[in-house]
Amino acid sequence: MTDYQRNLQLIMRYSTEIQELREYVSNLRLPYAYFKKYNILPYNMVDIEMDKHFDYAVLVFEELHIKKNNLPFPITIYNSISDIYTRPFYEKFYEIHNLPKSLWKASEREFDNAILEQQLLPNLEYYCNKGAITREQLYDTINAPLKNIVGTLFMNRTYLERCVNKQVDWDQEVYDKIPADELPVGSVVFCGCSSINDGLIVEKICPKIIKFRKHNDPQKKVQMSKDKFSQIEKYQVYCMRDREYANGVYQYKNGKVTFSIERKCKYVDMCVEE
Repeated sequence: MTDYQRNLQLIMRYSTEIQELREYVSNLRLPYAYFKKYNILPYNMVDIEMDKHFDYAVLVFEELHIKKNNLPFPITIYNSISDIYTRPFYEKFYEIHNLPKSLWKASEREFDNAILEQQLLPNLEYYCNKGAITREQLYDTINAPLKNIVGTLFMNRTYLERCVNKQVDWDQEVYDKIPADELPVGSVVFCGCSSINDGLIVEKICPKIIKFRKHNDPQKKVQMSKDKFSQIEKYQVYCMRDREYANGVYQYKNGKVTFSIERKCKYVDMCVEE
């Protein structure tokens, strides 16, 4: 499987998971939306007490926080949380819990993170009401998962599109096959649809035949008439670093042999990855 195929699968999986998350959170809001629309609940209770708990970003945050240990997304939800809640938060935290400041000053970063994971995140509203964090910090935190999901999708999509476009460009370029008489000695011919699929090392070009050695068994010699070689429909000619990896591809453009380290080593990559 190529890199862009692998990323395509990732995108499809992430998109499915995110869509399921969105649908789940939307369903959580349905009963509340119904009560609010038809004024079934008192206005003060809805706008002051309940709205904040049914905010879309809040529900996504809570859902992801619950599942953070087995998330399908390759994202760090609380990536910058330690940068947001620094000294002021910890001072207030120790004050709220009547802990000695000396304990905080001697604590390790791992302990700080434990406070965030075990105390702060499950009780964000509580610490906000206590003044340990501001309302703005609270909303920055609960919106971080949404931003990270979008950022991850954008990053993967950009990488995928770049890889796919590059592959399409390569596949659509018109390269003539290298004529038998101009095959570089020492190069390896790979074909995807014949008995030479394992690769043949070009050893010598004679008037009517080409002498090869088997790529997977260099001691074994093979020869083929130039006429027969010209009938092969598809092949690529590689410069090989070893028996598994190609340095680049030889091509025949504008009447001469060219060498590229950029062009996709199609058959070699296919054989190795499988």
